[in-house]
Amino acid sequence: KDQPVFRDIIAPGKNAGAVVTTSPRLADSASAQLRIVAPRRIVGYPLVVNITATDELIFDAWNGTAIFIASGAGLFALLLLLAINHPRPLPLGDLLAILWHDTDEARRRHALRQLIYRLRRLGCGVSTACDRVAILASTVEFDVTSTLRPAWLSEASLQEIEAALNPFPGYNHTFSNFFSEWLDGIRSKSAARARDACLLRMRKAKHEGRWANLFDWTTPCLRIDPLNEEATLARAEALAMSGSKREAQLVLERYLDDLGESTKTLGLPARVLRRRISELPDTTVAANSALPIGREREFAVLSTAATEVRTGRATTVVVHGAAGTGKTHILAH
Repeated sequence: KDQPVFRDIIAPGKNAGAVVTTSPRLADSASAQLRIVAPRRIVGYPLVVNITATDELIFDAWNGTAIFIASGAGLFALLLLLAINHPRPLPLGDLLAILWHDTDEARRRHALRQLIYRLRRLGCGVSTACDRVAILASTVEFDVTSTLRPAWLSEASLQEIEAALNPFPGYNHTFSNFFSEWLDGIRSKSAARARDACLLRMRKAKHEGRWANLFDWTTPCLRIDPLNEEATLARAEALAMSGSKREAQLVLERYLDDLGESTKTLGLPARVLRRRISELPDTTVAANSALPIGREREFAVLSTAATEVRTGRATTVVVHGAAGTGKTHILAH
């Protein structure tokens, strides 16, 4: 019961099916690599059978809905390359160079033949005609390649955008330097698409005056690109229009500090917005119908006090804070 896999999987009640985990094995307490296990509890006996999944278990539903997890570095790397390039076949030489760049020709060809043989045994059709390798399937659904569709920018849900921020979470296998560089490139493209999707929704929210929604969309965008000017200015404007003028100014001041020596040229829009926010009258901000962002707890306290007053109970609430933090706005709301 002291081993991590028991604490993280069996103790919460997961005693069947397959579970993805990074809990270290008892045999190697320092290892926290992503893997799949099949937890089982033996009734009437104090034993938990923890089976690390085989390729057969992972690819069990290949012809239905298949979920690929990085359990076999070679198989996963090969499938990743073929799936992203589907339906285009990959030249054999390109595959060999990406997967086994530092290995002699005979050995890497043998390794590729072994991987293709294993894939075929698991039910995945693979063509090797004309020294080109491709998956034999009419359709391959892959969440990363779906982000490249033009319509994805406007159609993607928040969950899909969050997933695109960090494709293949936990998969950091350095199968080869070339493969690692290729994988980093795919991740960068996916994150860039997620950023563009956030920016598209930010512009729409700003146009419609949905300040709280605008603020929410700046969060994932700035997670990808912390110095993104459009997202930073939008976040500050959303805060200001929601009654948090001082917090808006702090966002801009931190951004200008991060720019450093580039402030004089790149920081001009931020400095202009900071001045505009400082000149914004409280009456303009208070007229906005949205609850100040980040003031839900304070608003709940005031609402409770107002309810008590309506019942005839005298109540005093002191609202204090620095100038521009939204006192007037939250009271008006």
